[in-house]
Amino acid sequence: MSQPRMHNSPSIELRERLLEITKTAPVEDHALLIEGIRSQFGHTIYPVPPGDPRAPAQQEYTCFGYAFGLADSPEYTRLASRPLAPFANSRFVSFHLWSGRLREVDLDDAHSSDVLVYYRTSEPSHAGVLLPKPRITSKWGIGLLYEHGLFEVPSIYGNKVRAFTGNSTQAALQSFCEFTEAEGFDLQ
Repeated sequence: MSQPRMHNSPSIELRERLLEITKTAPVEDHALLIEGIRSQFGHTIYPVPPGDPRAPAQQEYTCFGYAFGLADSPEYTRLASRPLAPFANSRFVSFHLWSGRLREVDLDDAHSSDVLVYYRTSEPSHAGVLLPKPRITSKWGIGLLYEHGLFEVPSIYGNKVRAFTGNSTQAALQSFCEFTEAEGFDLQ
């Protein structure tokens, strides 16, 4: 798949600074620090405010749980919160993509609500939900949910992005149940 025409290419310095902020600063300072570098880098990153319809009610979730619609699923929460149980991580995303429940599309053909998966290596490293182009909503690490441009993300998430259509909470939950069993855990 080709890189999209919709992309913006912020500097590596911005992406490295975002990595530094999200890895070293307390979570409660992230939004203020990111706002503080807006004039230096001209970025378009904004935290999604609490209560926004895009923000899950659940406070603890991964970027993958958010992107695939699992963050507020009671069944996902029940399964993933058990001791040592699998959760929505990069192995799950690989499993879900392999399941065939989603269809890869060219980034230029992606539409609102499609899932974008970022890669630093061959394994998924991050995911977000496409808004009207070229905006994405994604959760960064243990931090906040942000609206941002395609490559306005910490550098650790990588430079390759693939788009997938056909996502639904039910499809992701079905894959997660199968993944949980494949990892050696029952669904009880």
